[in-house]
Amino acid sequence: MPPSLPAAINHVLLQRGYSEPVFLAQKQLCLLDVRPENGRFLIPQREIQQQFLTEEEKTTLNNGGMIPITLMNSEFSENNLTLRKLAVHDMFVGGVTSSYLLIRNGWNQVVLQNGLQPSNIVRLWSCRTPGNDVFFVFDVERVQRDVSCLCARINHVLI
Repeated sequence: MPPSLPAAINHVLLQRGYSEPVFLAQKQLCLLDVRPENGRFLIPQREIQQQFLTEEEKTTLNNGGMIPITLMNSEFSENNLTLRKLAVHDMFVGGVTSSYLLIRNGWNQVVLQNGLQPSNIVRLWSCRTPGNDVFFVFDVERVQRDVSCLCARINHVLI
């Protein structure tokens, strides 16, 4: 069963007229997700639990385009980011897979504002604004884990 969005966030989203949020994925952050020089958050497509894009958005991403995204944290702080699709080599799967990448225009700011660290667990939900734009919400669980496994699940080499 997917985790629940914190009730206060769900209430605010519904008051603003957004669609019902759907759970997308949970990921343990790795060093590559929080390093300023990377400036990105990688979401393996195989870990996305529910579809959240329209056919037009899928086509845009499949053709190398980008989609603007607003990301909100559990304290209602919002950042504008860009979503794109990326082909990656995944040594655990043994081939090329697709991932979604939140990049540019603010990921480093998200990391700083939220004090994100490797080993934090991030849960991600998606909903639609009244204007039909994609809106992401995330919640962070701060856990202490063995940092030697930092990118065990996502040790990708970009193609």
